[in-house]
Parts: sequence; C-alpha cells; structure tokens
Amino acid sequence: MGDNVGFFLTGFYKDINNWLGTEIIETYIAGDKYARFVNRDYGNVKGITATLDLRPSRNVRASIDYTYQVAEGNASDPEAQFADVRARPPRESEIQVVPLDWDQTHTLNVFVSFIQPDNWGVSVIGKLNNGLPYTPTLRGTQGVRASFENSERKPANINFDLKGHKDFRIGGMMYSLFFKVYNLFDARNAKDVFDTTGLPTADDWDITHAGRAQGINTVDDWYKRPHYYAEPRRVQLGVSIEF
Repeated sequence: MGDNVGFFLTGFYKDINNWLGTEIIETYIAGDKYARFVNRDYGNVKGITATLDLRPSRNVRASIDYTYQVAEGNASDPEAQFADVRARPPRESEIQVVPLDWDQTHTLNVFVSFIQPDNWGVSVIGKLNNGLPYTPTLRGTQGVRASFENSERKPANINFDLKGHKDFRIGGMMYSLFFKVYNLFDARNAKDVFDTTGLPTADDWDITHAGRAQGINTVDDWYKRPHYYAEPRRVQLGVSIEF
C-alpha cells in the first residue's frame, strides 16, 4: 500500500490430537483407583491476524495489529480428570470442547518508535486484550456448585511500555543512557478473579465469621489479593557501554 505502508493478513489453524491427559484406572479391589498420564485429549486453535505496518520513514516506525483467535479443547490441564475424581463431591469430566485457559479471543498491539541513529530514541508498545476464561461458581440455597467450565471471562487488560535512550561517544566508546517504564499508566490488570463475581476485588458472600474462625484480622484482609493483579508500574534506569 504505497512505498512505506504494508498490510499483512495471516490465518492459522491447528488441530491438537493425542494431547497429554489423565486416565483413571480402577483396580480389582472395590473403591481403589489410580491415575496415569496418557495421550488422550484434544484441542483446536484457529484465528486470523491483520497487521498494518509503517516502514521506517524519517526515523519513524509504527505498526498496529489485531488478532482474533479461538482456542478450544476438552481439557486445559493434563491433571483435570484426576482433579475431577478427587473433588468432593466428584465432578463429571468435560466431554465436549470448551474454551481453553489461554483462549484470548481479541488482541490489539500498537508500536511506535522515533530514533535518531547514534543520538537518541524513544518507543512505546501498547497492548489491549479481552480477559481469559474462568469457571464461575454459583452460590445458592443448594450450596456451592460450579457452572459450565470456562463459561465466563476475566476483565480486559490494557498495558503500555515506554523505552528511551540517549547515546554519547567518548574516547572511542559508545555510552547509552536508557530508561524503561513498564505499565506506564499503572493499570490494575487482573490476572485472577474470585470465581463468584469475576472480579479481583470482592466475593459475593459474607465471610466475616469464616474469616474470624481462621484467625484473619478483617474481611478486607481476606479480599486483598496482590497476586490477583499484574505487576504495577516499574521504572528502570541504566547505562550500557559498547566497545
């Protein structure tokens, strides 16, 4: 599309057969079982990626790409069937394809850089994607029960990284001062969620008494899960030497 702009369209499709899974074996002694790994599970991944690329022009480089993907299978974890059998009460293992744990349907990437060779440069990378699947848990008068596997989505994530450098040549050696800022806008991106709400901040049931019984100071202490979030803003400063 002109001298400096390119458009790329890529499709992909992959069948995954004989994926590692678990087989439950019952012995001749009533009630005795054991599990072993076998090649039994199935998966399927398909999608399309569209890319618009601005080739280097006047020291500027930019690109934007969008990916639509569907990743399905009968198990994301090789130990899924083993976990189903050990659950109390035991669960029925999945017999149909469902979204896999890494089924990221929509992904948008943006990249822009400006570089003056042997002088300075700055670049930014942005990424926006919808949330990964999770299995919701419903609480009602009949107790706790899991809904359909991976039938809901975690919150969408957005992230921008900024990098820059300044070059100096001293005594025949090249020095470069650089900075890197990860998660530039300090976005609170959820990595995990409470399976009753789909949020990383709160459950939907009163755990006050249960929390006190377990020695937890407050209910807020129970809800604070730093590991449910991706890394906050991080800044790195440094110098590199070329000789």
